[in-house]
Amino acid sequence: MLPERQASAPDLDERLLALEDEIQEPTLVEKALRAALAEAHGAEDTLRQVQAVTAALCEAASPQDVANTIVTTACDALAASGAVAYLMTDDGHLELAAHRGLYGSVERLKRLPLDAPLPLAEALRKGQPVFYGDWQSLVVAYPNLAHSETPPEALQSVAALPLVAQGRILGGVAFSFPKSWKFEAAHQAMLTTMVQQGSQALLRAKLYETERRTREERDGLVHELTETVRLNEIFAGVLAHDLRNPLAAIVTAARVALSFEHDERVSKSLGVVLTSGGRMARMIEQLLDFTRLRVGTGLELALERVDLSELCREVVTEIERTSTTSALRIEHAGDTMGVWDADRLMQVFSNLAGNAVEHGEPGGSVEIHLDGNDPEVVVAAIRNRGAIPEELLPVLFDPFRGAQRRSTGKRGFGLGLFISKEFVIAHRGTIEVSSADGQTAFVVRLPRSGQRAR
Repeated sequence: MLPERQASAPDLDERLLALEDEIQEPTLVEKALRAALAEAHGAEDTLRQVQAVTAALCEAASPQDVANTIVTTACDALAASGAVAYLMTDDGHLELAAHRGLYGSVERLKRLPLDAPLPLAEALRKGQPVFYGDWQSLVVAYPNLAHSETPPEALQSVAALPLVAQGRILGGVAFSFPKSWKFEAAHQAMLTTMVQQGSQALLRAKLYETERRTREERDGLVHELTETVRLNEIFAGVLAHDLRNPLAAIVTAARVALSFEHDERVSKSLGVVLTSGGRMARMIEQLLDFTRLRVGTGLELALERVDLSELCREVVTEIERTSTTSALRIEHAGDTMGVWDADRLMQVFSNLAGNAVEHGEPGGSVEIHLDGNDPEVVVAAIRNRGAIPEELLPVLFDPFRGAQRRSTGKRGFGLGLFISKEFVIAHRGTIEVSSADGQTAFVVRLPRSGQRAR
């Protein structure tokens, strides 16, 4: 067996130096770990930047706010030298909404056609992002930019992206950078994510703005309609007030003439004048009451002690003088005394009993029941023949409803039930109507107290 050859000193030094170099050189695993760590840090930075943009967009309330937020926040996050945000108009043009680092006259860039020779217009036409990573490729595609007021050092690369939401192009944003940029997949993904967040915020802001405009228009129309109705009601009140004196003169003259006239035909005609004049007087009073209720200071009640049974008997007697189509009957039980406005309640029960007689079927009867056995007095006007259609019950007390259903010349403005309800409410009472099985009942409940409702 041959003995091992001893390494010479120079050979050993060479081997030690090679081993030292091998130890100092990173292994492939170490290189991969370092690359992965750098990528992780980059992803973390990207996520932080996207979150900053998203958080800022959450505070944007209008399309203008969204545009400003995209330009300022994204510009800072991307270290861009400049940015512009345009919104699409209804006529298909681009309107400048926000800008940063824009050189030259802003006025000439405020409104652009969709075929403008700019990267942003190209991105909107294509419906997808476009990237120019260096000055040379940019001016080849757009020679006009070589003569723009933006210096080349601020325009070394450009990214232009459309703002798209729900398949609609809402606008676009473009960023310029002071250095060449390869726009690798990770960079493009970051830009696209930021702009997608901006697109959603812009769509939300547009919806909010549309809702706000609609609400303002609606409120304006409501105000205008309310004012028109108020003026019409005032006009009706003024007209009714001005008609009272001429009508009173006509009625007075007819009464005087009737007292001296013995010709039956003339007397009959004068009687028609008096009957029609009385109906007109009631209509005028209804218009005046309606005006006081709607645009005036409210009702003034002249409170006094009143016996409702006696008041209702007067109502029945008055109706019997002018109508023979229905039989009227009145019944009462208990104490029907209280402190009320007699004239107002006379009008209420005249309206209720008069409606029951006027709209009852031939051969029917109208009953008025008064019950004074409780702390409140209950008055029911019941029509035994003639129901009210169910669809009319919810709106029966609305003003002018009766006029819409007018079938004979005897009907007025349809204010009687509305005014009756308001008079009852002024006494802190209630009024209800029910109709079934051919029978209709109006029920009024009145507290005995004379304290007026506020």
